[in-house]
Amino acid sequence: MSNQEVCAQLHKLSPEVEVVALVGPSGELDAYVGPADVESLIGPMITPLLTLADRAGQELGRGTLNLLISEGSRGQVIAQDLGGGRALALIVRPGAALGLLLDDLRAAADQLNRLAA
Repeated sequence: MSNQEVCAQLHKLSPEVEVVALVGPSGELDAYVGPADVESLIGPMITPLLTLADRAGQELGRGTLNLLISEGSRGQVIAQDLGGGRALALIVRPGAALGLLLDDLRAAADQLNRLAA
């Protein structure tokens, strides 16, 4: 199974998931499923968010970043750190069952890490 297939599978699990992106260390997309108008934005936006959240967590004594959830009035942005500067990011509509979605996100992250090994 490829990175793209893992992301496509995660995208299909919930109708509330609008975007699934595997973001590389420099903000490049290693896999992407979602509307074309968001594709060029997600990598350059997720990378600095994760960097800032990781720094805040370390400086506040919370350790290294594992998961970032940003909730807005029109949904959430969720990013799971995969190590090595990579992250799996989701853009989710309001009303998603976040508990189930986080379980699916972690399973996909494990699969992507096995593929990268």
